[in-house]
Amino acid sequence: MCLGALLLGSLLRPRVALAHDCAETFASDRPAANNGHGVIGAGCADVEAGLQTDLTDAGGDLAFPTLLRVGLTQRFELRASTDLVRLSFPKGADVAASAPTALVGMKLTAVAAEKDRPGLGLLVMVGSVLNRSIGDQLTAQSALLFDWTFVPKLTLSLNGGLSLQPAPDDGARRRGRFDQVAVLTQGLPDLADFISLYVDAFGGVDLENGATFHENLGAGAAFLVAPQLQVDAYVFAELTGDIHPLSLGAGASFGF
Repeated sequence: MCLGALLLGSLLRPRVALAHDCAETFASDRPAANNGHGVIGAGCADVEAGLQTDLTDAGGDLAFPTLLRVGLTQRFELRASTDLVRLSFPKGADVAASAPTALVGMKLTAVAAEKDRPGLGLLVMVGSVLNRSIGDQLTAQSALLFDWTFVPKLTLSLNGGLSLQPAPDDGARRRGRFDQVAVLTQGLPDLADFISLYVDAFGGVDLENGATFHENLGAGAAFLVAPQLQVDAYVFAELTGDIHPLSLGAGASFGF
């Protein structure tokens, strides 16, 4: 048997997870903009949900980002995400609802982080806007996921990858985009196992003529209420472009 087949078999071999194993591997991908390189573990699952409002001088939007993660092995999980519904509150106009985007995909831990070694993972998602009347809205995302705890309780996380999204001026046309995220997370002294603070910078570059650069800066906090229950809150703002929306959000992650 070839070496590649042996490695693949080892990676995908199912492992039974007991309840206490799920508590040990629980690690939410909320609330920062990045996705961690780790998965939730074989036989485990979690739901990560919240609400987010985006505010501008012209009004605001309200969305309900929701993510389901299901662990198949100790290194591989399936994922499904959607905003459920997006509500717009334009000034001087009625509230409008728009169809959300639904994505399905997977995350793979290629290299597990250890004390002196960073971790590396891969994320792939595909989906579409849940409204056939607006035409083909195929969306795809891929990213390399990097995490490095270079001093105790201080972690640097980097995500970088390509996405394919509908062009805002023509839903039938696709545009490529390079996405990047950088997050620095610090556990509070004496409470690092329960409370963490972070700052993040995230955005991307549209890969087309006249490429536009987008960048956001944010901060937030997460509180581990129980071994498989986390609550969080965050804020971020877009730094580039003519409009600088302010976004506020809060949510919870529950493992089972």
